[in-house]
This record gives sequence, structure tokens and C-alpha cells, in this order.
Amino acid sequence: MHLTTLMPPALIGDAFLWLFLFNAISDWPVDQSRRAIYSFAAWMIFSKFIKLVTHFARYPIDIFLWPVSVLFGWFHGAIKIYACITLSEVSLPPSGILGSRLRLTALYRQPGEAVLMPMPVTLAE
Repeated sequence: MHLTTLMPPALIGDAFLWLFLFNAISDWPVDQSRRAIYSFAAWMIFSKFIKLVTHFARYPIDIFLWPVSVLFGWFHGAIKIYACITLSEVSLPPSGILGSRLRLTALYRQPGEAVLMPMPVTLAE
């Protein structure tokens, strides 16, 4: 398992950071609020860019794909959120695909954790 699997999705992390910023500056003067928003936006852009600097140094033309990298990070976060929400759904193929001699059953140990085990087959005489 990769370490990034345990990281919170960028979609949620970025949204919460912006939410916390707007909650923190709600009673600030307009000029200071605007400065905080621009500074935070610059920091986020820098932090998403700095990860790929070595790649851009080797392949400078790929700098045009940087926005795609950011969008993919958010899309990947949405996929991780969907996977977390649908973690308890288990789908087994129809028995016709597996053949008549092998049947699978799902044994649930805890909600969302399924173990597939073959059942013994008896031939009808």
C-alpha cells in the first residue's frame, strides 16, 4: 500500500483550507482579507507546482500540463471519496459466469470487509 493512499483527498483538503480561511477572515477589513486570500492562493499554487519542478526541469514543455495535474489530483480525490462511500457494497458475478462447479459466497466479518471463499460442491446423482 502506498503512503498516499492514507492521505486525505486534495478535493476535501483544499476545500476545508479555503473554508477555514474564509471563516478566519470574516471580520477582517477588506484590504487585509483580500491580501490573505491572494497570499493563500499563491501558496496553494506554489505547493502544487513545487512537487513537479524536477519533472519540469527535465521536460520543460510539460509545464503546460500542470493544470491537468492539479485537476487530476482533485478528480482522484473524488474517486477516493466515492470509493470510501461505497466501501460496503459487494457485487458477485452471476453463477453462469463461474460455472456450475464453483460457487462463491461472501462471509462478512465486519461491515465493509468481505472474504470470498469457495463452497464445497456436491454432484447430484
